[in-house]
Amino acid sequence: MTRAVKITEFNGTDLDTDYIRLVEAEDTGSTVHSRILTLRNGVKFDVDGTSRADRTPGQVYATFECIGAAKGTWHADDRVIVITALEGYRGTLKGEFVDGAGTVIPVTCTARMTQARPRPIVAGQGTPWTRHHRVLILVDCIFERLTEWTT
Repeated sequence: MTRAVKITEFNGTDLDTDYIRLVEAEDTGSTVHSRILTLRNGVKFDVDGTSRADRTPGQVYATFECIGAAKGTWHADDRVIVITALEGYRGTLKGEFVDGAGTVIPVTCTARMTQARPRPIVAGQGTPWTRHHRVLILVDCIFERLTEWTT
């Protein structure tokens, strides 16, 4: 089951600031490893018995927008460098889930950032700007979760 998560911090680096903002994020959920076997006589045998089946944590796909600190400057590059410098590191991933009642639930897990790629600026299409005339660069990230989310 996928669900939305707001990523706020990774490996001690704040990813929820005035100049680094989460655009979208999705947690792929965990994979359940079923060990149910069908025997020759057609009977199903559950190797796990009454215990919970093993689960493998999934991934979090996130897109951040990096915004320049001043009009007409390339300060957004500094924010891109902050995010891409985290690529390959293992650390604590912090975020927030919102339940059905609108309650914000802070969560953490251990993860490794396996990708941090700035989206290319296409020649001839100009530089993306915010409505306040600040440079905007999108960075796509993938976090490989190594543990389940905990509250």
